[in-house]
Amino acid sequence: MTAPQRFLLNTPKRYQLAPQMRDYDGVRVNWVSYLMFMQTCGFRSKAVNIDERGLRHSPMTAADGPVRLLVGGSAAFGVGASSDSKTISSLLEQRSGIRWLNFGGRAYNSTQELIFYQLLGFELERVDRIVLFSGVNDAYLPHLMSADHPEVQVMFFGSDYIRAMTAMKNLDWRGHIKRMVFQRWVDGDVNKMSLFEAFRQALLSKRKEGEDDIDPAEAQASALAHLRRNLGVWKALTGSRSIKLAYVLQPAFSWTGKPKTPEEEAIFTELNTVPGVLSVLEILDGLYEGFTKGAESICQELGIDYLDLNPLIKCSPRANEWLFVDRVHLTDAGNDLVATLLLENGIA
Repeated sequence: MTAPQRFLLNTPKRYQLAPQMRDYDGVRVNWVSYLMFMQTCGFRSKAVNIDERGLRHSPMTAADGPVRLLVGGSAAFGVGASSDSKTISSLLEQRSGIRWLNFGGRAYNSTQELIFYQLLGFELERVDRIVLFSGVNDAYLPHLMSADHPEVQVMFFGSDYIRAMTAMKNLDWRGHIKRMVFQRWVDGDVNKMSLFEAFRQALLSKRKEGEDDIDPAEAQASALAHLRRNLGVWKALTGSRSIKLAYVLQPAFSWTGKPKTPEEEAIFTELNTVPGVLSVLEILDGLYEGFTKGAESICQELGIDYLDLNPLIKCSPRANEWLFVDRVHLTDAGNDLVATLLLENGIA
């Protein structure tokens, strides 16, 4: 396997305050059947290590006994943690004395989280609890792009699937950002352009003709419909094996309403200069109320435990701590607080 090509944003303040983010920015994305993509298997660095199956390394501190899984996207994976021992799953293991495995997949939606478990976790023995730590990607992605087929959940890289599968073996984060942010405004293949050139053309052009704006109500309905389908499958799978299941809505900075620390202020201000970030925030900030109410209703209907961490973080005496390394990923302190809340609320 070739060495990972780094996607380095021009964010020196972010790297100064959170140097581990250089390691995360160096993790590549590889195409994988059924899942679409997976973080690079066998990746090694000081902050993050990935085994040959694509799972984040989880230090073993618990004795033999039951096994529990933390399933989700990049926040569950632990983007932002300074080491493998500071992820949510590792902290839960250290505190509970029960073995926890990290089944987080970077940039995954709930469909991919489910497939990831089916491929790598379904045959695990002695699993007695699964916590789905998710929500942001499900809520946000349908507002960013339309699915070619309504039955297929919108996912990162989805619109480039055929081209990427035939023309590329690896897709790095730089190419991903250019496609997500610029492709609809520029002519030609943004993968062949520099980031600067894609940004320049986007500023000088208008949205492509015939590309309608996405209806927010339809996007939210699609997000919740896919979530309900996936949670229904989760309920059937876990129920047949007597595994306790819980859905936890992950925190996002604007959803928590917590005050900014100087570190968060500095990082967010710097990230705001990255093309496309402000438009993303404008969409994400308005999705919280509808999504949490919809997700809670689905969980009640299916008999799945539901926990929304956002109000709990806002009310926590630790809300004034530096918890976010960006607006959706957590610092070590943020992961520590989440682990505490999951244990205190009987979820973990």
